[in-house]
Amino acid sequence: PRAGAYTLSLLLKGYVVGLAIALLLTRSFSGRFADRYGRTVMIVPGVLLAATALLLLPFATDLPRFLLLRRVRVGFGTSQPATNALVVDWWGIVKCDIAI
Repeated sequence: PRAGAYTLSLLLKGYVVGLAIALLLTRSFSGRFADRYGRTVMIVPGVLLAATALLLLPFATDLPRFLLLRRVRVGFGTSQPATNALVVDWWGIVKCDIAI
């Protein structure tokens, strides 16, 4: 059965809200873990999980698969703090005088 526009809208909203909650929950421990064990230990698995979820997302034809891929997408949340810290490690903190 084909889903209507309203159902798809709810699914996408749920996906985004779920992703935001996952990011909030995973960033606190993943940042400390990356500081202790190294940046790449968090970046590589996180990026692989996120890439796998994004590649499989078009094939999620029902709700359970869609929700499973949302959980796998947590890889992005675990790799994000380590990626930010790695950029700061490489480039340092650059001060810019930008007037807004």
